[in-house]
Amino acid sequence: MTISRLSALLLSAGLSSRINPHKAFLDWRGTPLLASQVTCLNLAGFSEIIVVLGYEYKQLARLVPNIPNVKIAINDSYITGQTSSIKHGISYLSPETDGVMIVAVDQPRNITTHQIMSDHLSERHTIITPSYKGIPGHPVLFHKSLINDLLSIEESSKGLKQILIRHASMRFTVDINDPLIPININTMDDYQSALSATES
Repeated sequence: MTISRLSALLLSAGLSSRINPHKAFLDWRGTPLLASQVTCLNLAGFSEIIVVLGYEYKQLARLVPNIPNVKIAINDSYITGQTSSIKHGISYLSPETDGVMIVAVDQPRNITTHQIMSDHLSERHTIITPSYKGIPGHPVLFHKSLINDLLSIEESSKGLKQILIRHASMRFTVDINDPLIPININTMDDYQSALSATES
C-alpha cells in the first residue's frame, strides 16, 4: 500500500516517570527525540501525523516541527493510560486514510522500517508488525477496517493486544534489518542501548 495514504499516530502523552526530564527531550541524532520522530515519519511519507500530547504538553508542543501535515492532539485524560491517547488520536484521523501506524515517542525507528511495513498492508494482512532477526517489536500498522476496533480498546483488556489476538489470522510480521525494532526507551539504560544500536 502507498504510504502517502497512511496516517501515523505518535504517542507522547505519558508521565515519563523513569526518565527525567521527559524522554521526549532526549537527544536523538542531534535533535530532541520527539522532533526526530515527527521528522522521520514525515520523511517516510505519511499523509498525516497526529502527535498526541498530555503531560507537560505546552513544553512538548514546542518540540513539534512546523510541518503542514502534522496535527497536535491534547489528551486531557492521559493519566488513565495509553489507550485513552490512542482513541483520542484516532478521532483526529482523516476519513480518507487507508490505515494508521501507532508508534510511541520512545520507539525511534529507521525511515525504511516504516516504508517496508506499509508495503505489506492489505485487506488480507490488516495488521503489520516488525521483527529484527526474529525478535518482535514495534510499531504496529493497522488497516482502516480496524479503526472501530481501535476505538473500543480498554486498559483493562490489555489495549492493543486484544486486537492483535482477535485478528491474529490477519496479522503479518515482516523481518527488517533495523536493530531498533525491539527497543523501547523506558530507562536511561534503554536509551544507551538504542544509541548503540544506531551505531551498529
